[in-house]
Amino acid sequence: MSEQDFNVTIDPDGVWRVECPAIPDTYCRGDTREASIEGMHHAIRQKEWEREIHPKLREMAENGESLTAMVDFVMSAIAILLPHQEVATIPMLLCFCQAFSLPLPVVLPLREWVYDRKENEEIQALLAHIEEFRNREN
Repeated sequence: MSEQDFNVTIDPDGVWRVECPAIPDTYCRGDTREASIEGMHHAIRQKEWEREIHPKLREMAENGESLTAMVDFVMSAIAILLPHQEVATIPMLLCFCQAFSLPLPVVLPLREWVYDRKENEEIQALLAHIEEFRNREN
């Protein structure tokens, strides 16, 4: 989506507000026009993740796919949706948090695991949470 698809206004309190009529209930506020538009682009990417990445990640978990396969899928999808993102680790963590409704401390061990692929107690705990999700869904 381009800036032409947005409604840009200034609130009575002097804060810039951007809305996108094509995406109901989504808006962004910022101190500058540019900051609010950038925030809207971020919100749109978030909606894309919710629509594309999260369901596939849940499906992979339901099918018993490995953590490696799930992480590799998310990292590849982020590279497509965020081509200029040099480090995709933080968005990847957020995808796992949101897809499985997990708090960040449970998912945070993936930050190290992505680089060394060593399983430890924290990764085992994350896998247990994903297993709980799988059992709830089946």
